[in-house]
Amino acid sequence: MIKDKIESNHNIVEITWNKAHLWPLFKPYLYNSINTYSSIAPSKNLGLLKKIFSKFLISVKSLIKIKKNEAFILSNSNRRITINGKSFARISQGVYDHFNGKAVFIESNVNVAHDDIEKESNFINETLIIPVQAILILWFKIVKPKFEGKSVLIDILNENSISVNIDFRFYKFLARYYTFKLLLKLHKPRYVFVECYYDYCGYLKACKDENVQVIELQHGLIKESHRSYNYSIAINNHLLPDKLLTFGFRENELYNNPGINFIDKENVIPTGFYLFDLFRNGEVQSPKELSTLIDSNRPNFIISGQDLIEEKSIPFINKLAMLREDCDFIYVPRTKTVNYEKLFTQSNIKVISKFPIYQVINITTAHITAFSTTALESLAMGKINIFMNIDGLSEKHFENYLNFKGVFMINSPEEFTIQLTDQFKNHKPEELSDLMKEEYLSSYLTNLNKQLIVSG
Repeated sequence: MIKDKIESNHNIVEITWNKAHLWPLFKPYLYNSINTYSSIAPSKNLGLLKKIFSKFLISVKSLIKIKKNEAFILSNSNRRITINGKSFARISQGVYDHFNGKAVFIESNVNVAHDDIEKESNFINETLIIPVQAILILWFKIVKPKFEGKSVLIDILNENSISVNIDFRFYKFLARYYTFKLLLKLHKPRYVFVECYYDYCGYLKACKDENVQVIELQHGLIKESHRSYNYSIAINNHLLPDKLLTFGFRENELYNNPGINFIDKENVIPTGFYLFDLFRNGEVQSPKELSTLIDSNRPNFIISGQDLIEEKSIPFINKLAMLREDCDFIYVPRTKTVNYEKLFTQSNIKVISKFPIYQVINITTAHITAFSTTALESLAMGKINIFMNIDGLSEKHFENYLNFKGVFMINSPEEFTIQLTDQFKNHKPEELSDLMKEEYLSSYLTNLNKQLIVSG
């Protein structure tokens, strides 16, 4: 079991406010500051005003009829993709479809990439309430509300020589708490679904105070090394979800370990991945435009972009393409606002950001990543996966999968040889998919319905 030195050496349960342990609020930011990787700075996006008024009429309409909703879905536009010509919430669309018009998306990071969100959707742009939260934060800077255990956080910062604005994090938490409390006064749904609980700690605390059940939808890889899903000591659940619906059974095995604390293991429930059901059932159309961008007569490898390591991964990919001019490399970035074409130096590297990564995986030879969850998703789709073991990150995050059939790892571009890629020619997609059947369950809507019946 991975021991957490910070949690072992500091009494983090002293960090509290209004009976809530605040460690889940601060922990991700502290660890991100300690384990910093360089990323490529994005281009300037549209201003706040544009974002505030994006989907304005849809948001107002959804607020007016908010009392008709059984569920709020706290989502993020960065996780939206386009499927069959329509905007699709990659993680939470299945929940929205399940409630058949009686759920509302409350979405952050709204951007122009998804102007195709249907007018009939129940959708509230979270940016509309940011001005209220900004006023509250300004007020908190004047009155300086306190929480217990701040000295513990200061000791951690000093010990690790890092800088995190603790007060701002706390003030933002409070602002979100009070604005969501107000929203819950307008209407209290049966459920609040979240895609990433630690992004919404203030909202979760408001839900707990109002006895609204919070259900997290798994959005990525959860394993022992993911600190936000693994606490060395028990903390109370004021800022944690009540339940976690997972892609498959892997997480149940993790939480059977008595030394790992998160939520009760009985509340970690395998449910599946709705998007994969659509692929399995042949319900996802492959855009004709995409097939014209990829030369099916050449080996082509899709590479999942990861912002955190692009300073190292982009030179790695350039060298890879230079050494293997017989192949095409398709880079699908996570950040859509960077001009990647200027960063790649080889003509056999193409950048495709218009189409969902799953559709690109579906028509390419194999998948390449450092430590993205798409490594497992590509296997579930019957595609070979190659790890770029940059700084040992592939080994760190996917050590249990390195011996799987269809999984390869390279420590340098020079290892991506013709002899290696020749092994890919005779693989059987159905064998790889079958290996992952317990990692990504099928029948998502059926499993979700059963779970909500039990919860209700």
